[in-house]
Amino acid sequence: IDMGQCSSFDPAIKIHFARLLSLLLEPCSPEVDVRVAETMLNMGVRTEKTDREFLAFLPRLVLCKLKGEWFKDDYWKVMLKRDRIVEQPVALVMSFRVANLLRGFGLALLENVSMAEAWRPWAERCLEESGETM
Repeated sequence: IDMGQCSSFDPAIKIHFARLLSLLLEPCSPEVDVRVAETMLNMGVRTEKTDREFLAFLPRLVLCKLKGEWFKDDYWKVMLKRDRIVEQPVALVMSFRVANLLRGFGLALLENVSMAEAWRPWAERCLEESGETM
């Protein structure tokens, strides 16, 4: 199903998603992780434990380039076991799904792609048009 034919982003979710993409392009730091987790919560993502480290890691795993360190000692599995999503906007589910499909295609071509980087121009335009700032 083509998501764009049957649904659209809620304007507030669209701005939060654009902000999330922009945050994911900043260098990793505890301060940025706090802002990523807060943005996920502001988008309407709810988890069983509201684990902020989980909320900061999940969008990096889905939308950024894969990092070797995530696979050392099964770090990614440990992080995903910390919490569980119980509610999230459909637009986010579909965006994450598309990102995973595109990443899979990129990996088949031996390219480690970042959807956050690829979607950066759209995110910047969205934030600029809405008058929002980071």
